[in-house]
Amino acid sequence: MRIIKTIETIVNLTPYEMCNTNDISKLIRNKLIKKFEGKCGKNVLIKEVMEITKSSGVLINRDRTDGSGTVNVQFNVLAIVYNVNDILTGCAVIGAGQKNRILCQHEHAYVSIPASAILRGISAKQILTIRIDTVNYEENHEKMTITGKPYIYNQEYNVYCVDIAQSITDENKALLQRKLQQLTEEKAKYQALESERVKLFSDTYYPFKVSWENTKTSLEINIADICKLTEALLTGGNLKKILKNIDDDNSKTKVCLFRPPIIDKISADLCYVSDVEARQGIKSALISEKYSNIVNEDITLALLQLLNDHLSHLSAILEMVELYPTEKIYNEHKNLWSIYNGLKR
Repeated sequence: MRIIKTIETIVNLTPYEMCNTNDISKLIRNKLIKKFEGKCGKNVLIKEVMEITKSSGVLINRDRTDGSGTVNVQFNVLAIVYNVNDILTGCAVIGAGQKNRILCQHEHAYVSIPASAILRGISAKQILTIRIDTVNYEENHEKMTITGKPYIYNQEYNVYCVDIAQSITDENKALLQRKLQQLTEEKAKYQALESERVKLFSDTYYPFKVSWENTKTSLEINIADICKLTEALLTGGNLKKILKNIDDDNSKTKVCLFRPPIIDKISADLCYVSDVEARQGIKSALISEKYSNIVNEDITLALLQLLNDHLSHLSAILEMVELYPTEKIYNEHKNLWSIYNGLKR
């Protein structure tokens, strides 16, 4: 994920540098580029030094006699950040089976994957998609180091118990609006791509033999659209008009929202039940699925987590369409697709 990050540092200037420049700001910026650009810093990989936002002016060092000075600087950078459980596409295998690890190289990282029986056929130059387990940003290194496993749907998931009558702050509204905007942009890309290609990869990663569209009609559970639910919250609408079959008693506003692995993540669907039903046990075909626990959560944070579950998968599928653009390249990874077919239930 690309972010804008603000960094504060001290820039050292020699007397020679100060005497031989007509643009002290340019001198400082060039030093920042040399020191930070293309290197890891604290929890980020810095791609570009942007604007300097604050500067103290040159402070001559009183404890030295050479006339050197320092400048306290605050500046913005364009940076790459990955988090645990993020989906990372485009990991090119550079070594398989070495010390029980599969080693990959990504544009922004070196990636290590534990070797296993199902990955035995993986070979150099094949391209993998992983779910991140750990991320390490070694200062001044040109790439971060990541450990992960081949991307599959998580079988465990949270059930978020929220209060649908809870008011939300302007700051939280902005977070939700930004996430919806990101989804709108990704869906525009989705519409522009060949639908059969998108469906091919979406079906590959879906862990069930019967599609979600054919399954959900037979489930004895309520289903809603996460995007429509979020939009209703932002516009002050009555959420119970979307969350149907929930108790009409206005004093009962607790609802549990969740996206179990049976839901195709490329869809915006979510399941919901009353908090009483969730605590008694979800009585449906989902009873065979595991969920980690029921979490009492702020409605904004719960919706952000659920939206991101949809967004991250959609983004990964779109990236994969670009990574395997031809039938020839796709067929060079048949051993990989067969692994996912073998995992389907």
